[in-house]
Amino acid sequence: MARKRRLVSNCLLDENALAVYLQERAGLSQVKAESIASRILDQVINYTRKGKNIGTLDSEVLIRKYISGIPKAAYAALSQEKWSLFTSQVSAISESSNKKTTKLLIELEDKYQIECVILRHNKRTTLCVSSQAGCKMGCTFCATGQLGYEANLTRGEILQQIAHAQIFLKSSNNSEDERRSVTNIVFMGMGEPLNNYANVVAAGKVLVDVKRFNLSPGRVTVSTVGVVNRMKSIHADLPGVSLALSLHAPSQDLRQKIIPTAKAYPLHKLMGALKEHLRQREKSFGHNQFVMIEYILLSGVNDMENVAEELAKLLLLLQQ
Repeated sequence: MARKRRLVSNCLLDENALAVYLQERAGLSQVKAESIASRILDQVINYTRKGKNIGTLDSEVLIRKYISGIPKAAYAALSQEKWSLFTSQVSAISESSNKKTTKLLIELEDKYQIECVILRHNKRTTLCVSSQAGCKMGCTFCATGQLGYEANLTRGEILQQIAHAQIFLKSSNNSEDERRSVTNIVFMGMGEPLNNYANVVAAGKVLVDVKRFNLSPGRVTVSTVGVVNRMKSIHADLPGVSLALSLHAPSQDLRQKIIPTAKAYPLHKLMGALKEHLRQREKSFGHNQFVMIEYILLSGVNDMENVAEELAKLLLLLQQ
């Protein structure tokens, strides 16, 4: 059973927590507190996008030197407790032999560990981020699934992964990396994103905000094993963000052998949710919309010719 999280440090990337704090400790109205929290987040992300490592600064120095245009009461309140860019730290870095892939092992404030992975392509740099520590979905092929569920990440902890990656790239001795910035985000790291829905949506909104990370919604992809009710609502909450389904089998029986929790999400309901998602996208953006289908080949389990034929028939239903 996962233990209850007791977080002490405060992350400037967690806009909602920051607004509540300013309201309570600085005596600001809700509207004023939200406006100031938004302004602070804009400024912090601007430094992060440039790869400036302000996360190592003492919180009071950080706020006084890099945050401008906020009232004295807010400065005073933020100085009372530790507010910083990072409540997590990179504890290990590993790279592939061809230097195209870098994995950052990140330790959270309460000692949980998560991973994010930088994937370098010719004209883009993709970051694979985690949404949870551990995962309760239990996929038999997935190391994270075998850990069990440990904790949901806060929206700040999700966004910190982008900040860590951006700072890593910009501080690299590799001249090619110095020219790179994260251009694409895939929620395909540790955890089931749609089981941490509120924080994933909140982080996603920051990623596509033109005043913040300014990513095109189409450059953000959320992967799911198949949380049906959330698949139906994600387009409304994150319009234009891409959806990917970890399918891995074309039949309910086979899928349950690979993904034990698939019992709660029958395949016909899963396909119905995909069709509904596509219908919503077509209503917003016109025809020729798509979803990504993820399928891992397991020798002797789901890689036979008859299974491939069954998969093709299943996916054809999405076009009807």
